[in-house]
Amino acid sequence: MRNFWALTRRELLSVFVSPLAYGTAALFMLLFGLFFIGQFAQYKLVQLQTVAEPLGHILPALAAPVLTMRLLAEERRLGTLEMLMTAPVTDFEVVLAKFCGVWLFYASVLALTFLHVAAMLWCYDGPVDWTGFALGYAGLLLIAGYFLAFGLLCSSFFESPILAALTAFVAGLFILLAGMILSRPVFTNPGVQQEILKFMLPYAHYSNLMRGVLDTRDLAYFGGAIGYAIFLATKSLESRKWR
Repeated sequence: MRNFWALTRRELLSVFVSPLAYGTAALFMLLFGLFFIGQFAQYKLVQLQTVAEPLGHILPALAAPVLTMRLLAEERRLGTLEMLMTAPVTDFEVVLAKFCGVWLFYASVLALTFLHVAAMLWCYDGPVDWTGFALGYAGLLLIAGYFLAFGLLCSSFFESPILAALTAFVAGLFILLAGMILSRPVFTNPGVQQEILKFMLPYAHYSNLMRGVLDTRDLAYFGGAIGYAIFLATKSLESRKWR
């Protein structure tokens, strides 16, 4: 466990000194801020949807490829991954630490949106659904973890960070489009196949949390998806020993 926390701290620090990560964070906050100003000026509603919808699930899909593309691909290209493997750590600890480091960075950027919440409270007097806010932010973190874990998996397949980023971006775009298609009115009364597809995509589970609905199936979905992506990335890393 001590090795894991040391690796996580190393990854978090490496992300915090990356100009690319800061550029992504700046664009993230700019888009969130512009959307928030438009939404709050129009509706004057103190709710998480005023801050996050629809950017809460779109921006992670776009930011994750940039934040994760160098995690494993760059280390493999430079040969530093082999040096890291000589330390008394397992492949799983390395992969999990890299995921936790970039996820914590995303969480720190997302925490800046509390400024938007503070601005809403400053301009509005009335009841606030704090439980809904807590569940909504949990949803924002979980769907970000979903795309970050998938981006890390893509990074484990390549030595080129650009190829890793393109693969993660195309896959994320496909997931976004699939979710938009399944949300069309034609799928209002879906059959079993459509229900299965909706369950496999993250947006129904994310939407429940954004509405303030706590369902253990949604938590299990995100936990299982993130865990499975980390497991596959670990196996991909282990496969280098047989090449």
